[in-house]
Amino acid sequence: MLTHTYTEWDWPLNMTHRWQLTVALVAATIVAVSLAARGAQGQTQPDTAMNDLAERYVKLVLAMGQHDPDYVDAYYGPDEWRTEAERAGLSLVQI
Repeated sequence: MLTHTYTEWDWPLNMTHRWQLTVALVAATIVAVSLAARGAQGQTQPDTAMNDLAERYVKLVLAMGQHDPDYVDAYYGPDEWRTEAERAGLSLVQI
């Protein structure tokens, strides 16, 4: 008669741990490959067009917040952007 003592890595008892390890390894591989590809393409800096678009959007939201105090829930960006929106005093039509 054959007997087997299961360990924590045996199939029927610990499939969850194996699955978690597999998912973690796949995720780490994807991150490593994508970082290597970006470095190979010379794209270590964020896309400036996207940064410009994001800055314009934040400034637009701050301008709208001058007309509705509940519009901006929280703002953690540069203080000068908020001050600029307050000074500009744009109307809704101008925004």
